[in-house]
Amino acid sequence: MSEQEQVEEKQLSIFITGAGQGVGLAAATEANRRGYKVVGTTSLGTVGAYRIRRAGGLPIYPDLTRESAVYSALQMAKADVIINATPQIVNGIPHNIVDYDKLLPYLEASTHALMGAAGRADISRIIHISAASIYGDTHHEAVKEDAHLLLNNPLANSLHEAEETIFDGGIPGYVLRTGYIYGTHAACSDVAQAMREGKAMPRGSNATSWTHEDDVASAALLIAEKDSDDSTHDVYNIASQTSITPDEFINQFGETYGIGEPMSLSGFMLQFRTSEIQRNLINMGTLLDTTKAREELGWSPKGTIAGGLDKMLL
Repeated sequence: MSEQEQVEEKQLSIFITGAGQGVGLAAATEANRRGYKVVGTTSLGTVGAYRIRRAGGLPIYPDLTRESAVYSALQMAKADVIINATPQIVNGIPHNIVDYDKLLPYLEASTHALMGAAGRADISRIIHISAASIYGDTHHEAVKEDAHLLLNNPLANSLHEAEETIFDGGIPGYVLRTGYIYGTHAACSDVAQAMREGKAMPRGSNATSWTHEDDVASAALLIAEKDSDDSTHDVYNIASQTSITPDEFINQFGETYGIGEPMSLSGFMLQFRTSEIQRNLINMGTLLDTTKAREELGWSPKGTIAGGLDKMLL
């Protein structure tokens, strides 16, 4: 075997779902910078493909709910590790209007297909992005990974179903439960567009956890680079150092974007424009203890929420 072939053999190959935005795009960019091979899926068409190529990855468009399509993609990529960033679609900033009736079945189906395909391919481990909202309201207390899960709504049940699918797949699986993800995620651009149009925003006054997409990506890559796996499944909480209310976040968002503080959506229009799941999220305070990720992974969040918003606009 030549020296070049030995180098290529040792090169880590990472398969990233949802790589056209948010956590997936951040992970693709950083993985490429570290010299890894990146293949990323996107459902955003040419826009997503352009972003992945610019990040140094190869864009592909498999139907993530079809196991055979995913398996073919994994074989083509010769993937070692999977970063499943697709679930970020249900964990953007809570001010965004989301069709949970459509996205939750997709979350479950795509996770099942991904794990089925990964079990047939030679995958060493999978890192799955989940959401802190699975804990429910933590009543001003920062919870650890072994805290009780509040499975009393369709979102929490789907998140839990996806996590269990990861853990039951026979491959070392890691779940990152993150605060609300902000950055290049579509939820942020959709909210910015709504604010430019003068639309009012739902309001929430309980402090909760937030996470910049770069911080989630860095945690995922630390796991991808592990030399070995101590167990078949593990969970890490990932969140920024500070916790603020949805009101404080959206006000900072508006000021940073140059729009100013948005109007409040309340009363009849709140019931008319938002779902019960979104109203619960906007009023829920979920605080995370990230000690485990710091101590076991050597991970730490970079910067402040305000700094992350500035970076988002760039």
